[in-house]
Amino acid sequence: PTTNLDAPNAESLAAALLRIMEDRKGQ
Repeated sequence: PTTNLDAPNAESLAAALLRIMEDRKGQ
């Protein structure tokens, strides 16, 4: 079961990953 913290946590993790990937793509 997912807690209230799990969903936002996963979302922020995905967002952070996307930012890192885009950052590497720019370099």
